[in-house]
Amino acid sequence: MNRQSLLIAAALFTFTSTSHATKLITFDEISNLSASSVPDNYEGFKWTNFDYVNPFSSTSGFESSGARNGLVSLRYLAVNHGGLPAQFESTTPFTLNSAYFGSAFKDGLQVTVEGQSGGLIVDTKLFTVNATGRNLETFNWQNVDTVLISATGGTRNPLYGSSTSNFTMDNLIVSNVPEPESYAMLLAGLGLVSLMARRRKSSSM
Repeated sequence: MNRQSLLIAAALFTFTSTSHATKLITFDEISNLSASSVPDNYEGFKWTNFDYVNPFSSTSGFESSGARNGLVSLRYLAVNHGGLPAQFESTTPFTLNSAYFGSAFKDGLQVTVEGQSGGLIVDTKLFTVNATGRNLETFNWQNVDTVLISATGGTRNPLYGSSTSNFTMDNLIVSNVPEPESYAMLLAGLGLVSLMARRRKSSSM
């Protein structure tokens, strides 16, 4: 492989590896508190109406719930505060890949996930979750900057003492989307490589 090919391969590798980084969000490393709001800037997002809870803690408010059935990793997951719609957003576009969802108190809870871009809804998915387990939901929505999640309906599971429409979310996977500047830098780099190759060819004639 000649020098020009090596430079092109290096540029492409750097571009794809840095601009499409995948991120697993588990909510497990925020703190050792039993329950609290997910802080802004956690994993680069602004979080609204999201709490992180340890459903095994006697002070979490979820110790007698199906939230533990929604756990995927360790002891923490996210829930929508008070059953209210919750959202997370970023100042730069990203891809929503997947997440595990469950219900804390209700069976047949209807969860609606909306992907937004610039204030406009560009993707929507509706699914049902129960307090007895968790669902892996796959989205692969690109170029969204806000994800809004709401829950309605369902019936209270007789094992649990609340009828609040709390969904659970764990092991959220997102990935970065290349900014226009990234594409511009890649094109500029490839153009420079092409220019160097032409000059080298001209000087050899």
